[in-house]
Amino acid sequence: TRPGPYAGFEFDESAWTLIHDDPNVELERRSQVTPLGEFDSSVPISAGSVQSFFVYAPRKVMYNGGTSEGQLFSSDSNLEFYEGIGLTAKFDGDGSDIYSPRVFRGTIRYRA
Repeated sequence: TRPGPYAGFEFDESAWTLIHDDPNVELERRSQVTPLGEFDSSVPISAGSVQSFFVYAPRKVMYNGGTSEGQLFSSDSNLEFYEGIGLTAKFDGDGSDIYSPRVFRGTIRYRA
């Protein structure tokens, strides 16, 4: 994760903080949620700030095509979730390895 936007940091591993790493996670089928378990550390996010997340799995991360990178996708009274990008590799490649727009297909759990 990183505070602020991800743009410009897609391939810079040093710009991100690892908050969860579990090599035993087994990806479920396309129509099922893959539980990641609790993160190794919490990610406090102040009201009105932006926090970016880089979600990676060796086999693949499920996402849907979006309509416009940076567009609000979903929200409630505590959280806004925006469309982003997909990458072909973990911190490796160039602009041709970016798929945009993309929307993470998963569940976001948080405490307000």
